[in-house]
Amino acid sequence: MEVDVLRAIALWPVEQLWAQLAVSTGSRYFWPFILGGLVIAWVAARAGRASLYADAGRLGYWLGASARVDYAFVVFNPLIKFIFFSSLLMALASFGDGLIAAQPADEMAWVWAAALTATLFLADDFMRFFGHWLMHRVPVMWSFHRVHHAAESMTFATADRHHFMETVFFTVPLVATAALVNAAFIVLTGIETQPYALAGSNILLVGFNLVAGAFRHGPIWISFGPRLERWFISPAMHQIHHSVRQEHFDKNMGGTLAIWDRLFGTHHSPTGVEELCEGIGLGEDGKPLNTIPGAVLEPFGHAARTLIGRSRRISEHHA
Repeated sequence: MEVDVLRAIALWPVEQLWAQLAVSTGSRYFWPFILGGLVIAWVAARAGRASLYADAGRLGYWLGASARVDYAFVVFNPLIKFIFFSSLLMALASFGDGLIAAQPADEMAWVWAAALTATLFLADDFMRFFGHWLMHRVPVMWSFHRVHHAAESMTFATADRHHFMETVFFTVPLVATAALVNAAFIVLTGIETQPYALAGSNILLVGFNLVAGAFRHGPIWISFGPRLERWFISPAMHQIHHSVRQEHFDKNMGGTLAIWDRLFGTHHSPTGVEELCEGIGLGEDGKPLNTIPGAVLEPFGHAARTLIGRSRRISEHHA
């Protein structure tokens, strides 16, 4: 029995990674998304809007210190979420069940399903933007989000390079928003409507990820051009968000749609591949976060120092 348990624990990370690659439409590196991204990269390259990162052909690019932290979080984060947050997320997701007695679907069911699909997509996309915006604006939240921005290479797995405390700041509000939208539709329509989905993921989000999701954190620069980038976040736009250049900080914080960035004044459409000529990351400030112990533990110290410093400033102000 003990051997079986140990074997299950040892294989669990491998199974989780395989699930993300092979079957999970909720993963940005689900294999059809990578394949779709390669097709879009080929089309963009023919239009002069795509380019492979110069260092991406080196083994060191994929096995360096920054990349190893990426891979660790791919394994580590699902385990932490399962142990500490799964009950909370499941409770939030089921919010609204039994709120009112759901009636059998009527002839308008497809209309409500389409409306729910679009509403969930828009609400989710806005909350992804707003949560991201807050993590750049609220110092304590930034303490943990820095882990993501400390990446010095784009390895696909960089998409999962998030400190597990971001689950509190980011994932919980997303699940709560979806629960509230579903509850609102039950109240308004009197029926329990299901959104159009593919393998559990909103069909609209799946469509976007099939076109551009995988290479947001991939080693290929892909721009959609200024017209499309007024409305949609291209991989190049998100890579600009990771740029070390000062003028790129806090830009392009959207997930799928660029309209939120335009409304909040954080939109930046690329003018060419030279946008990332100075690289990505946080420079020297990010070095402590490019070891696995540092990426896990240092943000807590940074957050504590931030809170203590703020407390001192408040005390001095009222002295």
